[in-house]
Amino acid sequence: MSGFEKYNDRLTKYGIGMVRLALLVAVTTFGSKSTLNATFLTFPTRYLTQMYIGVLGAAVNTSRLGFNTHIALLILAGCTMLYDMWTFDLTLGFYLLKTTIGDFLAGKVDSTEWKLVASAVAASVVAGCVWGIYSPVASGLISSEYARIVLVLSTIQFVCEYGDNHLEHLKFFRHRYSYEIFTALVVFALPLFGMLWTDAERRVIEFDMIICLWYRVGNFACLQIFKSAHYTSLKKAE
Repeated sequence: MSGFEKYNDRLTKYGIGMVRLALLVAVTTFGSKSTLNATFLTFPTRYLTQMYIGVLGAAVNTSRLGFNTHIALLILAGCTMLYDMWTFDLTLGFYLLKTTIGDFLAGKVDSTEWKLVASAVAASVVAGCVWGIYSPVASGLISSEYARIVLVLSTIQFVCEYGDNHLEHLKFFRHRYSYEIFTALVVFALPLFGMLWTDAERRVIEFDMIICLWYRVGNFACLQIFKSAHYTSLKKAE
């Protein structure tokens, strides 16, 4: 692919991808077991946090704002996540954990910003383990409510990121059809085989979808906003 072809391919990836994922989110919220409607009606500010995390991920990956700005925005994201976990539940923390595990195993923790995030997550895991040792309540909460879903979603994250990193010639991975298909299987197919999700587990799945949706929206917006600058850099490179 030429530079312009890659650019247009990314526009298609995120443009169609965000519509495709929005449809999956909509279908998921119609389920009687969905936690999204209750979360939105009761705590709408949680959606603002999810939106911020998704768009920030896109901004960092496009590398247009500069390292210092990225770090400042990531620190703010960390603070909003800590507030959310302290006020509501641990959903966002385990979302970040599964994402970091999958990205790390797939070799996608490849920038200074994400290496710092991964280090912070690792430090938090160590702190959580120490907390669990001295607090039976914390240990039971973490092991019983989140271990299974973190394992499942980390596996999906790894497969999708590995495919994007090493099998990008396949549109299934490059355009992230893999994410929607595997997530749909988790939501709709696995329960048919007896793997019923608790409300806490469904919340991690659904928050993951919302953040991923905003990540795609953010990437599409960045590609449009920086379109002229991107084309200029491509012309220089070719």
